[in-house]
Amino acid sequence: MKILVAMSKYHFDPALDDQNALFGHSVGVVSKLVYDVAKEFGEVDYMDSRHKIAGKEYDLLIGFPRDFSYLTRYNKFKKVICYLNIAESKWIKNTLATEARKLGCKLSDCFTPRDYYHADHYFMLGGDILRKQFTDAGIPSEKITDVNYGMDDIPFKARNRNKKPVFLHIATTLGLRKGFYHVYKDFIKAVDEGLDATLHCIGRVQNEKFWLNLVKEAKAHPRIIVHGWIICSDPRYTELIHSADFYVFPSLAEGQGGTTMEAISGGCVPMVSKESGFSHYPLGPYIRGDTSIWHKAAALTNEDWLKMQGEMLELLKTKYNNKIFKDIMRKKLKEIL
Repeated sequence: MKILVAMSKYHFDPALDDQNALFGHSVGVVSKLVYDVAKEFGEVDYMDSRHKIAGKEYDLLIGFPRDFSYLTRYNKFKKVICYLNIAESKWIKNTLATEARKLGCKLSDCFTPRDYYHADHYFMLGGDILRKQFTDAGIPSEKITDVNYGMDDIPFKARNRNKKPVFLHIATTLGLRKGFYHVYKDFIKAVDEGLDATLHCIGRVQNEKFWLNLVKEAKAHPRIIVHGWIICSDPRYTELIHSADFYVFPSLAEGQGGTTMEAISGGCVPMVSKESGFSHYPLGPYIRGDTSIWHKAAALTNEDWLKMQGEMLELLKTKYNNKIFKDIMRKKLKEIL
């Protein structure tokens, strides 16, 4: 059987003995997982989903939504499977356009590929609210299989909660989609209301005056430390996760956030939105603009915090687990093929 896997060579390349540093990114992890399972079923050609090929014939395609329509239009496949690693395109565009107008910034980080709704089957990250986005867009629920990956590179560190809570926000970009505006504004509002805590932020700043000014303002706040971009293989990245109590991620649109998995693996309790791609809310879902979750987190006893931490770690064993990911994908491919 000839199989084409169109994922991300930028993050994972099976031809390399030593992967680049970006392999630790969630896209690299899932690309390797899919490639490893596909190899069990036949001869695999692996390519970056951004590249263009034409005139080829394969038995199976497994690919990201990016340029999925191009591949299926200009090549022949007996079966095609789309790996949904993002929120539904129309939904994300409408959501981010509305948010951008509300904040007064430009529309950014709005990746919306088109024409991937004709696949024979879909593997989907995130579940719950994400599944509804795609079924509302016309994809039958029975054509969608939920898969959840794990991030194994950040080791767990046993510890007690800090006396003064430490919050951590990690995002590829400190900008629109990941919810940085709400992390910053909600935190300083909570501090004004009496919250005694520290906030650390990791990520590149969106290159736009609105976000550059907002980050400059955040850096001036005595309770906020903006570290800029730190690659996940840097020891400082792990140290910051191990020093934090809570991971804050009020994202507006995700597939499944890899940084959420890393933070939980390292021992943080998540404070995430319903759109974050992680449908477990030990403190309740993060509602952007509402500071109550910050105060609820700060009021937790060490005993209750340790209990929540343990519950989240158990989820990594029973659901967000790469062995389970492979088992689910392997079983579904046997059914499809």
